[in-house]
Amino acid sequence: MYSKDVKIAKKAATLAGDKALSELANIKTSFKNGSEVVTQADPLCQQIIIDEIKKHCPEDGIVAEEGEKGKVLVLPPQGSQRWWIIDPIDGTNNYSKKIMLFSVSIALFEDSMPVAGVVYCPGSGEMFEASLNGGMFLNGIRSFCSEDQIKPQSMVAIDSAWPNGIPEGIIELCKSCKLRNFGSTALHLAYVASGSMNACIVNKNRIWDFAAGAMLIQEAGGKITYQDGTDITPLNPQAASEKNFELTASNNVVHNIVLDALIS
Repeated sequence: MYSKDVKIAKKAATLAGDKALSELANIKTSFKNGSEVVTQADPLCQQIIIDEIKKHCPEDGIVAEEGEKGKVLVLPPQGSQRWWIIDPIDGTNNYSKKIMLFSVSIALFEDSMPVAGVVYCPGSGEMFEASLNGGMFLNGIRSFCSEDQIKPQSMVAIDSAWPNGIPEGIIELCKSCKLRNFGSTALHLAYVASGSMNACIVNKNRIWDFAAGAMLIQEAGGKITYQDGTDITPLNPQAASEKNFELTASNNVVHNIVLDALIS
């Protein structure tokens, strides 16, 4: 049902990814909101995505990271309940230092529920895509969350932001697996969805960081919830655009284990 929207998102992500790569030779950085790194490529890539979406879906709304003066860009829908949620470069710190672990994240919400999502890693060429009841695919191959318990070879991604310190339970959990942080929430979620990672913990993130990844996790058979275990949907994109979120995503086998570790 949403295959056309996935196709639009893939095209937009590819065009934006190509632009990001072309801008790597001459990166210029600045700061927004005091400490957030932004490059000249972020708004350029975002506009490419918006133009591609609006060409096919002119009545749909947009929530995107790069608005004027550090604000969120919000373009309400005209006659629909569809919102595209865009992060043109997720992992801007990496990108600004020419570390190729960054991604383009595009999601579509309809009636406050995710219905399509794409995460594209230009540096590796990995294209993760999903649509409602249509499955999750990595470069055209159907993929699923793992069914593994936490074990020494397992990989768990944790956020770098812990305002109150890392919980003791998470420290203990990480002693029994491989700890990872790639600097891109969208990539963390995509790797959980494709079975490469068992889980990831997301702190102080915005809707554009996780919206597409949530769709991937859902269609790959995993779980993504708030850190108290409650569902993240329904979620109104406009209302959510100014909020921070603390989430946990994993395969079904270890989700409660990770949630318990967060409160211990």
